[in-house]
Amino acid sequence: METTSVTAAASGPRSPSALQRWSLLGGAVYVVLFFVGTILAFGDQPDTSADPAKVRAYWSVASHRDKVNYGWLLAGLGVLFFIWFVAALRQRIRDADTGFLSSVVLLGGAVYATTTMAAFSINAALKSMSDDTFQHTVYPELIHAADDVSYVVHAGGAIGIASVIVATSVALMRLGRLGRGLGITSIVAGVISLGAIAFFPAFIIAAWILVTSIVLFVRSGAASASA
Repeated sequence: METTSVTAAASGPRSPSALQRWSLLGGAVYVVLFFVGTILAFGDQPDTSADPAKVRAYWSVASHRDKVNYGWLLAGLGVLFFIWFVAALRQRIRDADTGFLSSVVLLGGAVYATTTMAAFSINAALKSMSDDTFQHTVYPELIHAADDVSYVVHAGGAIGIASVIVATSVALMRLGRLGRGLGITSIVAGVISLGAIAFFPAFIIAAWILVTSIVLFVRSGAASASA
């Protein structure tokens, strides 16, 4: 057993497998699908504080309800890719310490993925209930609730993604893969993302996931080539 440990240590960290490497791109795929899904699920809709008659007229059209469901499907597919991204990210930083930071990344990613999917699911369920549950009757109050609840649930997921950002930044700095200045900037981005309820931090979160996904993918290819 000791001989095996010495051999493993001498050989150094293994190069990422093809599946693990391509999974790193899951973050970039998630960002694209998330934004397209958001546009379908929330775009071009009357303000819920508008005239109730206008809200009823809009949601009485089946194609409008279908758009919400398509957005839900794309967001769900994006979350699927995000889960694989988080798993690959955890593997990339597992050498930073005894496993504490990689565990934070895993748990934080799980929280963010869950709240994101829950937010889109609540929104789609309430806005399409007139299809059957209410026998084609639209209730503006429920439409308003769908927007508010889904927004707050998704914003609550900032706790998870902020943990992912901070833990990843600290780990990459320890591993020497991220300069101190850039690392601190990344940590600050993680702290700011806690304020996702204010809307604009959502763009910081998306930018961090997109850049991290692409950069780690490219660097993992260089590492494989060197190995």
